[in-house]
Amino acid sequence: MELAKWFVANKELIAFVVTFIGALWAAYKYFDLKNREERRHDYKAYHELITAFVDGPALERQMVILYELRNYPRYFNITKELLEHLLARMLTEKADAQLIKQTKSTLGYINKH
Repeated sequence: MELAKWFVANKELIAFVVTFIGALWAAYKYFDLKNREERRHDYKAYHELITAFVDGPALERQMVILYELRNYPRYFNITKELLEHLLARMLTEKADAQLIKQTKSTLGYINKH
């Protein structure tokens, strides 16, 4: 009986706590959804950049793509491996000096971060 009396005496507090927990849950779900959407967007944008880079667009576009890869820290590990592999190939194939320079610059940036 004591518990029932406590619930009756504190019904406003209980209503507030339940409402507060509901609001916290809704906020968590909102931010979780936004985070997932952002990850999907980043994944798609990153892969589009990589595809555009290896499909052999104009040199200037490749340089811009190399610079843009710095905006995807989540993918730095794979980007580093990819760029190291591409750099080795660029050096043996005597690729454009500016492209090599931008590749090294992006690798340097990734290594710092």
